[in-house]
Amino acid sequence: MKTLKRIAGCLLLLCLGMAAGHAQTGKSVYGDQVKADVKMNYVYDFDEALRLAREQNKPVFFNCFVDWAVPCHGMNKYVFSDQAFCDFMNKTFVNLWMDMTTAKGNELALKYRVRTYAHYLVLDADGNVIHRIVGGSKLPDFRNQVEMALSDSTSLSGTARRYAAGDHSRSSLYHYVKALRLADEDSLFTVVGQEYLKLLRPADLAKKDNWMLARLAIPDRNCDNYRYLVAHKQLFDDSIGARTIDNFLESLVCREVMQYAMGSVTFDEAGLDSLRRVMDEAQLSDTCVSRTFYDIAKLRGAKDYRGLLDYLQTYGHRLLIYRANLELSLDFSDMNAEDKASLVAYLKEAAVREGNTSAGKSLASFATLLEKGEGIDFDHGPFSEVLARAKREGKLVFMDCFTSWCGPCRMMASVVFPRKDVGDAFNPRFVSFKCDMEKGEGIELAKKYGVKVYPTLLVLDADGNLLHTLTGARSPQELIRMAEQVTAEK
Repeated sequence: MKTLKRIAGCLLLLCLGMAAGHAQTGKSVYGDQVKADVKMNYVYDFDEALRLAREQNKPVFFNCFVDWAVPCHGMNKYVFSDQAFCDFMNKTFVNLWMDMTTAKGNELALKYRVRTYAHYLVLDADGNVIHRIVGGSKLPDFRNQVEMALSDSTSLSGTARRYAAGDHSRSSLYHYVKALRLADEDSLFTVVGQEYLKLLRPADLAKKDNWMLARLAIPDRNCDNYRYLVAHKQLFDDSIGARTIDNFLESLVCREVMQYAMGSVTFDEAGLDSLRRVMDEAQLSDTCVSRTFYDIAKLRGAKDYRGLLDYLQTYGHRLLIYRANLELSLDFSDMNAEDKASLVAYLKEAAVREGNTSAGKSLASFATLLEKGEGIDFDHGPFSEVLARAKREGKLVFMDCFTSWCGPCRMMASVVFPRKDVGDAFNPRFVSFKCDMEKGEGIELAKKYGVKVYPTLLVLDADGNLLHTLTGARSPQELIRMAEQVTAEK
């Protein structure tokens, strides 16, 4: 029995290191003590804040707060409890705090396009946006971001006006790009950022101020800027920081290596070794995520399942957030009984490690399904190999189109598909294919077959032609009737 394969996108997460814990109802994540430590002199009414702004000739700093957002509490703990910073804020601004889940908060969130938290606005006395800061950061970075609002040459509104008036000088473009990035204005950031990049030489990217454009300047490994970065890595390490550069370089190769490690692409030793050379040229650490995926891919390609499990026992911790996803891809139909027993034992330990989380529950379910082996025997592709197998075996293809966030999909996977009567109906008739429609080749398959709701259950012939469609969760009896009906019509 094979299990759900989840191919995680390989963008390395950048953590502020600010906030931990879970959102709670009615109580701050950090408790009442943190609330008491906040040293900001807040006003709690929007109209009152604007009135005071006019009287005191100050801008308004608007803290858009929601209790469920951990970064909001992190800012209380690390920023708004700092006396020197709060003295500066109290002197410079009228400080407004509002719970954005209230009726007035919802109204203002709609007016000012506040969709993610933490979120901060600087307004003039008429309520117009001067500056926007999306996300939190520690001091002194956050103070520097706030101070951008105090000058037309650096604020979001000021730089936008200069740009619209035709000032596209290198200095003005830089400040506008910086303000757009801070405001999370992705579309404009891309347009103006590309314009600014035309004024830069490759060496200019090594300047710390310009690194914010790295994703635009180096979208992949096939551009001149990438080759310049690799050839002059020490220059970038010294200016930007070795960890930042290593993470960036790894993000450009990790996804491809991960697909081999998870078996979502056909094993190709030459292709995999070309990725190793990319990692060598980028001087990536022997212990990084991509190198670990490479080692796993080699073991998987060699079908050394016992060696793979031993490797994961020793080095699996290097995979960080990708570990459980990798473990959920260990679905080997050609594994012998002894290796299968070892895999079941490993997955049970992994489930205990993950605890009462969705990953832990999925791993426990996977272990149970492997141990019983009674339900639908799912293949995970690639899709071309699923069709080839169906043609060899003279079967149709049953395709479970799911997403990781879909509750009914999870119910089908844990309650319906593992049933023996369902497996007995499907395994002789179909090559069953489970595919996450938001990852890997699932994205293109969703377009091809017009999949827009989840779960969607498809029956295809061995050439990939659509024969039958079901949408939504279905009972075991409905699935069995469908299996019998479509094969009778074949």
